[in-house]
Amino acid sequence: MNKKQLRKEIQQLIDSIKKHSDELAAMEHIPQLELELILSKVERLHDKSVIYNYLHSVSATDEDEKETDKKIETKTTESLQNEETDTIQEAKKEDAPQVQKTKPEFKSLIGLNQKFQFAAELFKNNQADFSEVLQKINDCKNIKEAHNALNDVRQKYNWKDDSKTTEAFIALVKKYFS
Repeated sequence: MNKKQLRKEIQQLIDSIKKHSDELAAMEHIPQLELELILSKVERLHDKSVIYNYLHSVSATDEDEKETDKKIETKTTESLQNEETDTIQEAKKEDAPQVQKTKPEFKSLIGLNQKFQFAAELFKNNQADFSEVLQKINDCKNIKEAHNALNDVRQKYNWKDDSKTTEAFIALVKKYFS
């Protein structure tokens, strides 16, 4: 891994975080999803900074530096492969029937883009209600309780049964309890 390239990536992340922060400065209330997005950028920045600082602190000859770069690339490749393996295993677990004693939180089934879409289209950008419903579903013991919990929300926000967004949200609830 090249120090110059890593330095460039770090600067791009810093610029991205700054830009995102400036956009949020105008908002009266910062949605939870925006905070999660910034947090993920900060985590990536931290990871890259640790690697950069390590590379910078190593005082070695060109040959030693090349060897170090190879080791870091190998470790990075291994960690990416492990991450891919973990992701594949998680996907397999989601497809397999739930045998776990403790369920993951319902909100963990929802991707970032879907969170924005559900909050905007189903909850009219009311993050508090959206979070509350996610917690209610998480607390339900079965699909019937979850449907009962959703009925009030469906009426309050006038969900359309033929809406693809409504269908997608209901499908996730069903998946959570299957």
